[in-house]
Amino acid sequence: MVAKFYVNGVDVSSSVDWSHFSICTMGGKNYKPTSIQYNNPYTICYFEDGTKVVSKCTEGEKFNPEYGVMSCITKYLYGTRSQFMKTIKKGYDQEVARKIKQTKIEKKKSKK
Repeated sequence: MVAKFYVNGVDVSSSVDWSHFSICTMGGKNYKPTSIQYNNPYTICYFEDGTKVVSKCTEGEKFNPEYGVMSCITKYLYGTRSQFMKTIKKGYDQEVARKIKQTKIEKKKSKK
């Protein structure tokens, strides 16, 4: 499958050098695991820089390799699961604050 790249609705795929593009690389760092091991309930990912990240499914949860790898990559990107959860909460808090602000603006407009 060939990726398509659109700018303002125009397909510019042929003018883009795709040889250096990867969803797994940002800032020259490769976030794709070089090696993955599954040992139910653990998923272990090794990365290019030698980092080893271990993910364990919670008790009562069915082992899922896909979730394990996603969890390892997330831990690798954020350092810890708690840092990732703080990011999620921050985004959620921003959305709630935006909705509250929008509601206040709409109430002010309706009073006029």
